[in-house]
Amino acid sequence: MSESYYTTDQVEGDPTLTLDSFEIDGETGQVAGAFSGKMCRVAKLYQAPDLDDCMGVSGTFETSLMVQKR
Repeated sequence: MSESYYTTDQVEGDPTLTLDSFEIDGETGQVAGAFSGKMCRVAKLYQAPDLDDCMGVSGTFETSLMVQKR
């Protein structure tokens, strides 16, 4: 990876994930929820995150599922 990227690794505070619904009906399902956290920029692979270059992120999701039975 030569491009910079953002991570929560080594960043103060844990990201949160909330599942509002998780339903399965046979081979299909539905999941919905929200997430939030703080992410900091990593300039190059294997470098520590720059704790002065961070952003808060949050969002919601709702998606269908395909259930695989084992």
